This record gives sequence, structure tokens and C-alpha cells, in this order.
Amino acid sequence: HTREPGPGCFVLSASPDCNGFELESPGQSSHWQPVQDEPVVIGDLEPGAGPWTVETPWVRVKIAEVPRPSWAIEWGCDAKGLYALAPSPFGGVERLDWERPEPGGEASWPPASRGFSTSGVPVGNGCWLGADLQYGLYLDAPFGNATQRFRWIEPGEFVMGSPGGEPGRYDDEGPQHAVRLREGFWLAETACSQAVWEAVMGSNPARFLANPQNPIENVSWNDVQSFLRAVEKLVPGVWAVLPSEAEWEYACRAGSEEVFSWGSDITQVRANYNATERYVRGSIGEWQRQTLPVQSFSPNAWGLFQMHGNVWEWCADGKRAYDRVTQVSPQGPGRGDIHRVVRGGSWKSSPAQLRSACRSHRLQS
Repeated sequence: HTREPGPGCFVLSASPDCNGFELESPGQSSHWQPVQDEPVVIGDLEPGAGPWTVETPWVRVKIAEVPRPSWAIEWGCDAKGLYALAPSPFGGVERLDWERPEPGGEASWPPASRGFSTSGVPVGNGCWLGADLQYGLYLDAPFGNATQRFRWIEPGEFVMGSPGGEPGRYDDEGPQHAVRLREGFWLAETACSQAVWEAVMGSNPARFLANPQNPIENVSWNDVQSFLRAVEKLVPGVWAVLPSEAEWEYACRAGSEEVFSWGSDITQVRANYNATERYVRGSIGEWQRQTLPVQSFSPNAWGLFQMHGNVWEWCADGKRAYDRVTQVSPQGPGRGDIHRVVRGGSWKSSPAQLRSACRSHRLQS
């Protein structure tokens, strides 16, 4: 059982029918820790201390500091327990109460600075706001029988563009420059699936129809604007927009300065690319090497899937010329511009086109 800890200490005492436990402390291997008549002090609970692993014949427990979630507007502990106040996409804040994480989950313990364990709470219009230990804050928005999950992307600063020596680099990716995003934003954790598009728009213009979880493709920037206006009608109170090019690269990198969000090398175990379109004779309407379902590969460090490959993704703005001056929430050309930026590469792109810094553009109509 546990007792109320003294200042800076966590005190553990054994049950009466046990005379000790296995203790693993930071930087030390596991060892047997006997329990005498007095409780055993296993360590100081100071910021960054731990974790400690305690194992008895009946239970294995890891004791660690839970850091304040970096997205939390406020957090604390009251009669109901540990809680955090989170930004709501409908404005204002929502209270999220800590819930014990499921045993054997994928997330490591202690959680990262984004981590907080809670199931979703209703926030209006059928949406649910929640948080997980691995990636942080999320919003689930239902569209018919389909649901789109969004991730909260916190404000921050990153280096945009690619260095001169990066393999496959294009001239418009430089010079590198610091970009500061002052406001956080919500971003869908996957490209829009055909299931979501059809639920919102009532039609499906995609070419690769093998799976409703394949991403929508074959849509223009203007088509996407019509989709976003339809979303706003279905979910009143939400302002639906595409990310700017700067926001897209910030989200894609997820804190990485490498060629790709995971590092410098790429294989088809990580992304869908470099495929040759071929029509299969005798199988009308069947295609080989095409788009794949939107969650086919592991997400990046912020929980976003397939930012590299599968389908090109539209951005809100046109291409701006880079310089070395620090930019604050930059926007490329917008009103009246007939070209818009696309990012990420596609199922038939070369690896160079999948790089985090790679830029391209298309006619918006």
C-alpha cells in the first residue's frame, strides 16, 4: 500500500505478507529491496526524477512524473482528480479529466510533454474532444458513417526549407529560414478519405475505388473549397480551412530537421511512392500500384499519417519566394492567384518529391 508522501518523497511500504520487492531505479539494474518495519523511501520526487519500477509477486508498477501537457491552458488536481483545460475548436476551453491508461498500451511511460490520458468528451455537434499519451490532443468529427480525427498542432518555431547539400533538392527550397507560428491549429491526422468526402459531398470523384479508406484524389483546389464550406454547414461553429504551406511543413516535420520526418532514408515500408500506373488486362477497372488506405504507414511524431507520399496535398496559399529573414506565420499569394502549393508527393512520385521541404504547385481549378 502507499502512504501520503512527505515533501519531495514517495514512500512505499509492503503488504503484511510480503517482505520486499524488486526495485529498478534510474541508472541502476533491478535489485531486491527488503521491507523492514519502517517504510522504504525509493527516491525523491523532483522534476525529471524517476521513473522507478516496482515489482511484487502480484503487480508491476512504474512510478514516474506526469508532466504538464504542453497544450494545456491550465491544469491541476481537485476533488475529482487530475485535470487539464484544453482549447476547443468551437472556442473557449474544455475540461479533460485524467483516466488510467489501458495496460499494455503502445505509448511509453512516463508520457511525453504532449501526453495526457483521457477518453473523449462531447463538445457539440456530435464531436468528441480527447487526448492520448502518445500524441496529445485530438478531436473526432463524425460525417455520416465516417469519422475524421484531427490533431491539435501547437504553435512553435522551425527552420523551413532545405540545406544546399540535401540530395534531390530544388532551388525554390532555399534559402532556409526560421518560421515562427504564433497560433496553434487543428489538422486532420490523415488525408481526407473517400468515405469522408462522399459523406460530406454525396459523390466520389476518385479513380482508385478499391477501398473507401483510400484518400480522395482527382479533386482541384476549388473542389476542396466547396468541400470545406459543406463541412462548416455540417459542423456549425467550425472554421474549415487548408493549412498554409508553412503550417504544412511544420506539421510534416513534427520537430525533425531531417530529409523526412523519420530521418534521411526512405523505403516503401515507410511510404507509398515510385509506383508505375498499369492497367490490368482482363480485369476491367482494376489498377495496380495505386493509392493506399490513409493509415497504411506509421504516423509521424505528432500522430499525422502519410505526410510523405500517397497523394499530393493542397495548401491554402500560392508559392512565396524564400529569403533568410525570419517569418512570422507567413502566407504566400492568395486572392486572385491561380496556382496553389501542393506538398508531400504521391503514390507515383520520386523519393525527392516526398521530402519535407519539397514544393510544387498546381492550377487551383
